[in-house]
Amino acid sequence: MIGENEKNEVLDLQKTVETCHILEEDITTIANNLKNVFSLYDNHKHVFSSLLTSLTELSKEFNHERNKYLYLLWLKEVDDLSEETLSCIEKKNFMQAINSHKKLFIISSTLQNSSCNNLKTYSYKKCELLYTELKAHLSSALEVVLKSISYPFATGVRSPHFNKKDGTEDHLKSLVASIAQLNSLSSLKYGNLLNELLVKPIKKRFKYHFYGNRHTNNLDKPEWYYTQVLNWIHDHASFLDFIQSILTENKSSCIIKKEFCLSLIKLCEVKLQSVLSGCYDNDLRLAHLIDETILFEKEVQVCIPNYSQHDGCLKVLLTEENLLLWIGLEKRFGLGFISDVLRSDNEKSWQSRLNSLLSDYNNSIIYFVPKCVEDFMTLITVMSDRHRTFKEPVAEAKFFSLLINLLDAFINQLKSLCFQPSSPQYFSIMNGVIYMQQVLQEWSTDLYFIQMHAYECGNNAQNTDKTVFEDHLVSLESFSKNLVQSLVEHIKHSLQSDVKKYQAEKWHSLPLPKDILMPSISPSACNVFLFVKNYLHSLEQKLCTEIFERVWKQSAKMLDEMIFYNVVLESHFNGGGAAQLQYDINKLYTLFSNYSKRPETYFKLLKDSCVLLNILPGTAILLKQNFKQADELKTGEEKESLVRTSLTDIGICNLSFSCAHQLLNSRIDWPRVL
Repeated sequence: MIGENEKNEVLDLQKTVETCHILEEDITTIANNLKNVFSLYDNHKHVFSSLLTSLTELSKEFNHERNKYLYLLWLKEVDDLSEETLSCIEKKNFMQAINSHKKLFIISSTLQNSSCNNLKTYSYKKCELLYTELKAHLSSALEVVLKSISYPFATGVRSPHFNKKDGTEDHLKSLVASIAQLNSLSSLKYGNLLNELLVKPIKKRFKYHFYGNRHTNNLDKPEWYYTQVLNWIHDHASFLDFIQSILTENKSSCIIKKEFCLSLIKLCEVKLQSVLSGCYDNDLRLAHLIDETILFEKEVQVCIPNYSQHDGCLKVLLTEENLLLWIGLEKRFGLGFISDVLRSDNEKSWQSRLNSLLSDYNNSIIYFVPKCVEDFMTLITVMSDRHRTFKEPVAEAKFFSLLINLLDAFINQLKSLCFQPSSPQYFSIMNGVIYMQQVLQEWSTDLYFIQMHAYECGNNAQNTDKTVFEDHLVSLESFSKNLVQSLVEHIKHSLQSDVKKYQAEKWHSLPLPKDILMPSISPSACNVFLFVKNYLHSLEQKLCTEIFERVWKQSAKMLDEMIFYNVVLESHFNGGGAAQLQYDINKLYTLFSNYSKRPETYFKLLKDSCVLLNILPGTAILLKQNFKQADELKTGEEKESLVRTSLTDIGICNLSFSCAHQLLNSRIDWPRVL
């Protein structure tokens, strides 16, 4: 028998089957409905597709007709404006013509973004054609007005003469304003029409005078066309200011004076390029051309605000080829100048230019410097002044290097000259060397030379610690010391015979001071002192203060050593001889008192010798005992230490142990120490 649970399960299963049959029927119904919908969609799609195709064709046709209409409108506008412009030109209503042309220009600019290439080209060519037409009529009208006021003006005439009856001034203002308006269409890439028209007659005159077979076309006279251009600039300055006021009223950004000047400078630049090749084989002609070009550049800088060398003639000379020629010319001229002024037979070169003004009150170096040195330093100064105006670092550096080479050549040439120390040329060289040192020391602080030195050193770290002319200053200082030393050696050689006579005095047998009624200088010392006095006085007249001070100081040192070693150490003294030596040396101090308030400080050996030879006998005995004790010591340091204190106590600081000992023993009247 089937239980209750099984019955329930069977019932549930039957219900589920029934539900599935219902769902199946629903799905079938939905599928049929979808088929109907798709069928309707296909029918509608076919209908609307045909309609869309028709509408698209109509839209294309409409757009084509609309574009055609707009194209014709633009074309008509271009033609109408062109006709309007031409009509105004014929009526000489230039301002209205320019306004119409400007409208056409705006349309042409707008059409440049269009794909209508023919229309773009057509409108652009119309603009060019009308610009040319306007330019021709305005140019013709302006030329008539300029001729009526005698433009270009003759030299010395700086303001135009306007005829008030025929309204020339108003007509000129109107034309300038019209040209300014026309020129404002800068995107057409035309130059400054007004400046072009103002320069045109001047350019014609320039070519007439400075080209062809005219006598003014002279290679040797570049100053003629440079001066003429400067005159034109100066003579037309007031007129250009008048033109500028008109341009300013019309809100033009053009600076007519600057453009006018640059156009005239361009004439000189072209002329310079054409004549340079004819100057290559003639140094004088090339040098003159360069000088005149530099002078012209300086004048132009005054005339033109914010002037750049890139706009001028100097850039032609600074091209690589011309720069090498220029440097070669400067080098040849500089070396030739050095050879000429340093000739030994050229006496005038070794004289001071201010020699006639020399007096006891004129001890400045400038009164002693020889003409050859002064002229050379002037040459270097002129060269540096000329080259420092460049704005091209490479060119400046090359000329600075040339300047350094010329300095080296001049100094080496001076060193190679063989003059006797007593000759006037020798003294001139001594003065010249000091003068060069002073000038180079001053130049070492010049910003231009410092910059050139830094540029030349570049990344060379070894040279960055040196000043600009340090090597030259060291060389000149060494040369100056050698010159002074040679002169002092000459003085020493001249004194040798007299010093031998002085040494031959009987120092060991002279009377004591108490036995002499009137003390006097030793007869043999008179010759020595008189020679020194006269020679130093002569040198003081021939040498500048700085170099003379070196000479007398070294001469004093030389005399100190010469008398000490050749007279004092080689002689024996009694009390009278020591006193006589003291008296002579005091007179020697007096001789040098003209140059120093304390001349004895320059005769250290003689001063100490006189002190030691004139000490009291008791002091001498004590010193001798100290020396005897010192002799028993082994080392020199111990000996020096023992004796030095005793010598210092009596004021002797400069004599060595051996010299002091020898002097003590040279007094024959002092008792011996056993």
